[in-house]
Amino acid sequence: MTHPRAAVHRTLVVVDVEGFGDPRRTNAHQLAVREGLWRALAHAFDVAGIRWSSCRREDRGDGVLILARADVPKVRFTESLPGALVATLQEHNRACCAEEQIRLRMAIHAGEVSYDRHGVAGATVNLAFRLVGFPDVGQIRAKLARQNQ
Repeated sequence: MTHPRAAVHRTLVVVDVEGFGDPRRTNAHQLAVREGLWRALAHAFDVAGIRWSSCRREDRGDGVLILARADVPKVRFTESLPGALVATLQEHNRACCAEEQIRLRMAIHAGEVSYDRHGVAGATVNLAFRLVGFPDVGQIRAKLARQNQ
């Protein structure tokens, strides 16, 4: 029996493409969205001063889990990355048909993660995925409005 590696501190970015499984998106559209997403992430991370090549990345089909070492300043994730990603996605969306455009949800979190041969696990990872799936204020208001009709 092997012993698990000690938990380490990482900054996590979780992104998820909203509406990825929309029936109007063919397999070809989904592949174009995935390609655009990966290209946008790599570019935005580099623009934000976070070396994409030094981050661990796990494909989640319609999203990505990205882990960065603890020594990368958190301000790059909170102040630089969102704007760089928005600008990159706007450029992508202008060049694509509606089915290949990307509307992205993103969560940023930091904490302890544990590695195994399949990837990472831990409460920090779980919370980051819950955060990215949490509805925004507009979605909550729309739901309440529908319920009150």
